[in-house]
Amino acid sequence: AIPAPLQLFPRGDDNLASVPITGIVRVAGWDSIVVEVARADSSWERLSAPLQYAAGSAPFAFAPRIAAALAEYHFTVRLRAAGNGGAARDSVIATRDSITCGDVLLICGQSNSIFGHGGQGAGQSEFCRTYGLNFSQNQRDTLWAVASGVGSGGGPNIGAWGMRLARLYVEETGVPLCVINGGVGGTAIEQHQRNDAAPQTLSTIYGSMLYRVKKSGLAAHARAMMWYQGESNTVNNYATNFRALRNDWLEDYPQLSKLYVVQIRPGCAAGPHRELRELQRTLSDS
Repeated sequence: AIPAPLQLFPRGDDNLASVPITGIVRVAGWDSIVVEVARADSSWERLSAPLQYAAGSAPFAFAPRIAAALAEYHFTVRLRAAGNGGAARDSVIATRDSITCGDVLLICGQSNSIFGHGGQGAGQSEFCRTYGLNFSQNQRDTLWAVASGVGSGGGPNIGAWGMRLARLYVEETGVPLCVINGGVGGTAIEQHQRNDAAPQTLSTIYGSMLYRVKKSGLAAHARAMMWYQGESNTVNNYATNFRALRNDWLEDYPQLSKLYVVQIRPGCAAGPHRELRELQRTLSDS
C-alpha cells in the first residue's frame, strides 16, 4: 500500500488522515526502512523501523498522519544499510507527490448536474480533486486527477457548477475537496436506480459511480450528495423513485449527513413541471 499520485485522503474529526505505507522487502542486506514526509517543501515527519527478515522476507508497515490544509504532501521511502566496515548504503524505492487531505462530496443527476463550460483549465485548482472518469464503463479508469469543469461529461469532469462549488468550498473552508460526479445528460430518474442484484454494474449510472467511489476508498467518507435531476421526468412516480434512490445512497454511502435536491428551473424538457417542481421543493418535509 502506498498513496497514488494526486490522491486525497479523507480527514477525520481530528482534521487528520492516516496514510498507509506497507509492504515486504525481499532483497537481503538492508538494515532499516525509512519514510520521509514533506509538506510544501518542508519536512513534516520522518519514520523508520528496523527490518526483521524471516525466510528471506522483511515486512514493514507505517501510517504517517497528514493534516487537512491547502498544502500537498510528498512521500519518500528509503532502504538503508549500515557500513559495517564499508560505505553505508541508501536506496530510494518509492516516491509519491501531490497527496492531500480533505473532504468528499458527491454529485449526480442529469444534464445540469454535469454540463461544463468552455475554456481549458478555467476554474481548476490543485486542491479540487476527482477520481476516475465520469460514467466510465471501464474498470481500469481509477486514476486520481485535478477536477475539471470543461465538457459535458466524461473524463475528470465534475460539471461547471460542481467546479464552482468545489472552488468555493476550498476557498471558504481552507480544506481540499474531492468531488465525484456520476451525472449523465438526458437521463430519467428511472435510469439512476440501483441494480440491487449487482450494485456495481458498470453499465448502469448508479453502478459506475458506486464503483468509482468504492475504489477510491471514499464511500464511507462522503459527507453530502447533490442531486440535480428532473428535466426528463414528470411528477408521476417521482417520489417513489427518489425514495428508493435515497435509501440506496444511505446504504452505500453511510456517512452522508446531507442530501441537497436542486429544484429544476421552468421550461426544461419533458413538459409541464409545476407539480414536479413543487414535489422537489417539499421533499425535505417528507
